[in-house]
Amino acid sequence: MDVNNLFLHRDLDEEVYMQVSNGIANPTNKVRRLSKSLYSPKQASGQWFSKLSDTLLSLGYQQFKNEYSLFLNKHDTYIIIVVFYVDDICIIGSNHAETEHVEQHIDTYFGTNDLEKL
Repeated sequence: MDVNNLFLHRDLDEEVYMQVSNGIANPTNKVRRLSKSLYSPKQASGQWFSKLSDTLLSLGYQQFKNEYSLFLNKHDTYIIIVVFYVDDICIIGSNHAETEHVEQHIDTYFGTNDLEKL
């Protein structure tokens, strides 16, 4: 899966201000406070990671301690593994219904493009 506009999915936990771009009227020469994350602030990738992690943990996934981008949901009858890199997410599992469930949840929450099989 590929996440659409991945860095725009997180509220900022701290105040971030930016100068108004050249060519935009700013007669008072004020800076603007961001209410959402953008691509450029250095906080953006950490905010994205936090939001996806929180989402997977709320679904009962466990995060690997040695590989933070790897999540596991293991039951008696199936296992589902979710791994992500930047804006790409790979979901692998032994139960098709459960993999579909997590795919739909992530798509509903973030908006994704299904890239089909690896």
